[in-house]
Amino acid sequence: MREIKRGIPFPKAPYGHELPLPSDMVDSYQNVVLYLEVLWLSLRGLPKDDWIAIQGDVVGSFFELLTEKQREWLEGDDPFWKKPRAVLVKERTIQLHQRGEGQEILGQGENREIVDTIQTLIKSAWEKLKTKT
Repeated sequence: MREIKRGIPFPKAPYGHELPLPSDMVDSYQNVVLYLEVLWLSLRGLPKDDWIAIQGDVVGSFFELLTEKQREWLEGDDPFWKKPRAVLVKERTIQLHQRGEGQEILGQGENREIVDTIQTLIKSAWEKLKTKT
């Protein structure tokens, strides 16, 4: 797992431009990227103190659901953008949330199963947090 660098400001795209998704995303990884987008949008929908408290546990549980190949792909650097693919997805999703454009991903009917899975991870993280305190 890569070390998280603290203190780096959130990247800004030129006004009106979306931050990129991984450049080498093929059909087999689109679902993984969608799950990760739903994960970050769901966490960002919570009050700030709440999502900060549980995000590590939720993200860890999410990565445990992935196959080894999917995990390696997400953690690996994108060949064009030279950043980990998971970071590219997170940055783009946070940008969408800040612009108020991510809710259609959560509201689409075909994404309901994905949203339910992520909500289950969030509830599980909450239960673990409550038992610790």
